[in-house]
Amino acid sequence: MWKQLKLISLQLHNMNIYNLMIRSFQILHRKHTSILTCASANAARYVNILSFYLGLLKVLAALK
Repeated sequence: MWKQLKLISLQLHNMNIYNLMIRSFQILHRKHTSILTCASANAARYVNILSFYLGLLKVLAALK
């Protein structure tokens, strides 16, 4: 029961984080002045997503 509740709250929390990341990327994308800043924003976004999923895996492993 608790594990399910933890997972649900975790999923909601992660969806919020992901939406925030997408929104901040869209703002960065709109404000970019050159291809270079856009590329660095893209790289930062992928690094954020990767670290986010790695953190999620760690939490899921800790729950088991």
